[in-house]
Amino acid sequence: MLTDDASSAIEQVDTIASPDGRLDPEEAAGRTQAKERFRDAFGRLPDREREIAVLLYVKHLTLAEIGDVLGVSESRVCQIHGQTKRKLRTALDEDAALFHLVA
Repeated sequence: MLTDDASSAIEQVDTIASPDGRLDPEEAAGRTQAKERFRDAFGRLPDREREIAVLLYVKHLTLAEIGDVLGVSESRVCQIHGQTKRKLRTALDEDAALFHLVA
C-alpha cells in the first residue's frame, strides 16, 4: 500500500487496473504533450487567424457572424479558416499520433 488511507488505496488500485485509457499515465502524458504542442502552434498563427478560430470554436459564431464582426465576407472567413486548418495540420503533422489522445 502506498498510503494508510483505505479509500485512497482503493482508488489507486482502481486507476491502475482500469481499462479506461483516460486514467493511464502514459496516455495522460501524451494528451498533455499534444495540448502543449497545439497551443504552441496556435500561438504562432497570425492574429486574424487566431481571432477567427476563437470566434468559431470558443464563441460558437457562424462564419457569417464572424464576417460581420471582422468586416469581411463569409466567403473570406471560410478561406482564412481553411488556411488556418492547413497551417495547423502542417505544423502538427509529426505529432498526428498524439492527437487521437486529445479527443
